[in-house]
Amino acid sequence: MTFERWSHIPATHETTSRALLPGLTGRTVVRKFLAGVTLLAIAVPLNIGYAQIAGLPPTAGLCALVLPGALLLAAWTGRSPGTRA
Repeated sequence: MTFERWSHIPATHETTSRALLPGLTGRTVVRKFLAGVTLLAIAVPLNIGYAQIAGLPPTAGLCALVLPGALLLAAWTGRSPGTRA
């Protein structure tokens, strides 16, 4: 795996928080974390319920929740989800 798209960024402590994640502050991290927890609290029971309605085991609902996101993350070519660099 090569990292040519980040080769222009100097390797300093600053690159981990500001250059790779611009606009992310302590306040926004907390908000984004709470938003993610809220979405999971809704999506997990919903997917388990849909799987059971379809006559499938609950793990099928969890796989339907996790696998598409993991495949998209693995196949994404852009530098961030908002831009296709």
